[in-house]
Amino acid sequence: MKKTEPGILSNRPQCLLLGNGINLLFKDPSWEMLIRDELNKSGCPLPYEEIKSMPATMQIVAATGDTVDNQMKALAGKLAVQDLTQERIAFLRKVLELPVDDIMTANYSFELETADGMKQGRKQYSSRLQGTFDLQAKHKAFRLYQFYETGMGKRIWHIHGDIAKPDTMLMGHYYYAKQLKAVQECIAKTVRRYKTCQRQSEEFRSYSWVDQFLTGDVYILGLGMYLCESDLWYLLCCKKRNFPDTSVFFYDKECGDQTISTMLRTYGAEIIDGKALGAAGEYIDFYECAMADIKSRAGGKRS
Repeated sequence: MKKTEPGILSNRPQCLLLGNGINLLFKDPSWEMLIRDELNKSGCPLPYEEIKSMPATMQIVAATGDTVDNQMKALAGKLAVQDLTQERIAFLRKVLELPVDDIMTANYSFELETADGMKQGRKQYSSRLQGTFDLQAKHKAFRLYQFYETGMGKRIWHIHGDIAKPDTMLMGHYYYAKQLKAVQECIAKTVRRYKTCQRQSEEFRSYSWVDQFLTGDVYILGLGMYLCESDLWYLLCCKKRNFPDTSVFFYDKECGDQTISTMLRTYGAEIIDGKALGAAGEYIDFYECAMADIKSRAGGKRS
């Protein structure tokens, strides 16, 4: 890790933020497939063509007829019995071996933990859950302070919940609003604690993935950063305001949505074009090149 101001933050965290892109490589269901499936099951009279233009937080509500809680439980059950091919495990192990301290994933499923050797089954996952606070405390409502540790000592944070506890899974306005409130409260505490450490020349201690995101360098891979991801956009805003010396790198295969690109740049992120990395047309080539770039950047900042 890169050395920063002594006595305040002696080691700057290196954080990988992952989205569903790495799962789509191996033919996992897309968000569109999930919404279409819910439309069929719920009997909603709206065609997908009318729903697809809505923000994702609205799509799931409309498609399920506002029975999102049932959808989370059903999806958790499906993902809990997921089988991984040897090819996929080999790819995920490359992800796990990247020189980062924390892996933050927006995915609910445990493909990373499974590739690391964790046995499948929600009970087994729950038994491996660790926390920086008492797991029975009020913080258990979200995964802000809870993580799974890999065999290499990295922490995997499921920032939008996981299948071990379906009511932590973010879907729909209700859960996104609750998550945003929790993130806002966490950020306020983080900034206060950090400033106190600065005044008193004390080491800053991290308690949550929010702490790591704010104070570290973040590498975003396989995540669309859709504008409805209110918690992540708010974090980027607060990161730029309070920790401007940290970096954000967003890996984009095709420099797609210009609105998202504009907002990312506004909040200080550097967009890494897949073509500039030498990636060929296939998505697997893009991810291999992106991971090589992350290895080079993050590895040079670790002591």
